[in-house]
Amino acid sequence: MLKNAVRAARLCRAAVVGAIAIGLPLATAACSGSTSSASTTSVTVPANALVGAGCKAIPAATISALRQGKGLSDALKNPMFSQLSKEIGTANVGPLFYSLQRLTIMAPVNGAFANMSKAMAADMKNRANLMMTLRGHVVGMRITPQMFVKGARVPSLAGNLDHFTRTGTTYKVNGVPVECGNIRVGGATLYIVGSVLSLPK
Repeated sequence: MLKNAVRAARLCRAAVVGAIAIGLPLATAACSGSTSSASTTSVTVPANALVGAGCKAIPAATISALRQGKGLSDALKNPMFSQLSKEIGTANVGPLFYSLQRLTIMAPVNGAFANMSKAMAADMKNRANLMMTLRGHVVGMRITPQMFVKGARVPSLAGNLDHFTRTGTTYKVNGVPVECGNIRVGGATLYIVGSVLSLPK
């Protein structure tokens, strides 16, 4: 066993030296004996693919209408986001959100606000808390499905790190499942969620 390990290490070093000599990129993980990332890196999701089990429940016409919008303000005109739009107006974060050329929003549907815990609902009655909670739903860049596969952590406009994960065919943001996402509306990307994201304390 020991002899085999030593031989493997020598072969690995020889491969690295050879790669350097001819200018090839190195795959150092192959020499470490670690295969923990294999299942992650082997998964490739098309950049424009819709993700989320709830996509089947949304009429194709609705998705098409969203995609024809010019940006986030157009997307939020959809009736499923009427409560989110109202909260954005109350917190006065619309000007900030709409001014971003690129953004991704985790957009809670109306039912998400109705199903909040009493503590969270009470917390969001404070305008400052509401503003920070809504900012936590937005990052200033495009989030692709592949970033979920990689387990990306990206700063939100609230300053916390939003964590994007994928297990099987389930996509989650901070542990909250994505109902349907990767819907591009101009420079905005929507991930529809069924719960309001809570900021880490």
